Amino acid sequence: MMVKLNHISKLMLLLTLVSVLALTGCGRVEKPVIGGEGELALKIAGDADISPVYHTPVESWRASHMNVISSGKVTQESCLACHYEPDNFCNKCHKYVGAQNVFEGKNGKQVLGLVTEEGMEKPNDHTPLDMWRLSHDNDIITAKSSLEECLGCHYEPDNFCNKCHVGAGIRKISGN
Repeated sequence: MMVKLNHISKLMLLLTLVSVLALTGCGRVEKPVIGGEGELALKIAGDADISPVYHTPVESWRASHMNVISSGKVTQESCLACHYEPDNFCNKCHKYVGAQNVFEGKNGKQVLGLVTEEGMEKPNDHTPLDMWRLSHDNDIITAKSSLEECLGCHYEPDNFCNKCHVGAGIRKISGN
């Protein structure tokens, strides 16, 4: 026996099916947020200022940063000075909006080809490394560290320091 459904019955059946799917299988995907939970949580170093003046207002920067890169004013590599681990920051937002990932599976050292001596251990004052990367200049300015100390290990600044500095518009370090 075949049951014929009228328009109202079909509409009710469709609404019921959509409601069931919405309640059971279609979970809401959380936006990437700093300090969030889960797969898309954005990870930043300690209490780093992640909104420098050239990124404000942040909402505008998020929407226009690729236009700035496309214009040639900055390069994706220059972003690595702060966004050293693209998979922990950039690519989480890119994944959320369906944009192409940048430097997937690589960090700044790999992308920029930073040269370090084989087997050289990081000094204790370089930990956590993410915080050191963001604060080392302040340590030099406040005399907590000196450029001469840095050049003891980073004696070829063009193979290390300047690959971030020059790309990010920061003064070039001289090895002399």
